[in-house]
Amino acid sequence: MGSIAEEKSKNAPLKDAENGIEGSNKDSKESPERPPSYNQPEVPIQLPQLDLKNGPVSETTQTVSPDQVVAHLKFIAVLADLRDFVSNNDGLFGLFDSQADKYPDSLDEARVRIREKRWAVYTARAADRYQKWWSACLPVSRSHVTMQDLTADNYEDVLRCETKVLWSVETMPPLGE
Repeated sequence: MGSIAEEKSKNAPLKDAENGIEGSNKDSKESPERPPSYNQPEVPIQLPQLDLKNGPVSETTQTVSPDQVVAHLKFIAVLADLRDFVSNNDGLFGLFDSQADKYPDSLDEARVRIREKRWAVYTARAADRYQKWWSACLPVSRSHVTMQDLTADNYEDVLRCETKVLWSVETMPPLGE
C-alpha cells in the first residue's frame, strides 16, 4: 500500500548521467541485450613479458622490482602445484591412501601424514639426484664453491668463468632417475 509518490518513482524514467542513457524502472519482459553465449570462444589474455634483468626499483632502496615479485610468486605457485600433484598421487612410492584405514580414530590425520610422506620421499629423491649430478657432472677444473666462498667479499668472482659450459644430455641436471 504505497503512496502515489512511491508509484510515480517506480514508473519514472531513470537517467544515467554519465552515459546519457534514459531507461525505465519498470520490469520489462524483454531486455535490449542478450547475455553472452556459453559457446563464445574465450579471448586469451595478452600479458606483457616480465623484465627480470632490472635490479631494484631505485638505487636508493634495496627492494625488488614488481616483475621480480611476480616471477617469484609464479615460481611458488608452480612448487605448490607440484606438491599437490605429488602428494595426492595415490600409490606413488608405494604409499596408498587406503593405508590410513588402519587408524579409524584419526583417519584424516593419517591421510595427511601419508600425503606428507609422499612429498618428503619425492624431495629427498630429487635432492639425492641433484647431489649425484653435482658431484659427477660438473666440470672439475675449478674447486667446488664452499661457504667461505659465499661469504667472501669477492664472491662475484666465482660467477666469472673463462670457459663456457656447453650443456649436453650427459651434463644436464637430472630430471628422473
